[in-house]
Amino acid sequence: MARVPGRLMAAGLALCFCSTPACAAANEAEETAPPALETTDISGNWLFETAEYRDGFCQMSGTMTVFTKSDPESGALSCSLNAVEVCGGDRSIAEQDCKITATEDGLLVESAILNLLEKKPWSTGYAPDNFVLDEISSTRMTGRLVSAITAPALFYRPVGGIS
Repeated sequence: MARVPGRLMAAGLALCFCSTPACAAANEAEETAPPALETTDISGNWLFETAEYRDGFCQMSGTMTVFTKSDPESGALSCSLNAVEVCGGDRSIAEQDCKITATEDGLLVESAILNLLEKKPWSTGYAPDNFVLDEISSTRMTGRLVSAITAPALFYRPVGGIS
């Protein structure tokens, strides 16, 4: 009988044990499970900012408040979003309602404009600010703005609160 090196034997045993239906199902669930809104508390106040976009001419920042009560049918959390987009010396300020839903890849923040409080003089309009967030914790979320433009985005908790 041929001697099998220890590492090869361990790899073979791991393959045998992990080829069971229960193990395969656990691995598949682990790979595709969305971040559960139930296990990560994202309620409360957030600040956010995007990377610069339009060749460094524009950047967005603002606040988001996530409310604790979710929609009973969809499980979506409601939120409010105030965004300030600065391009050169001009800015737009948008007050928006939003909802947050869990997806396969993270969280989706979908917004609807309530009021355009300020508009850049040369702007032809303002699109709702939606975000796809793929790294989620109770203190920091990262992803990207998906609106009239796409840019990396960071959400973080305010230090000492917002007054």
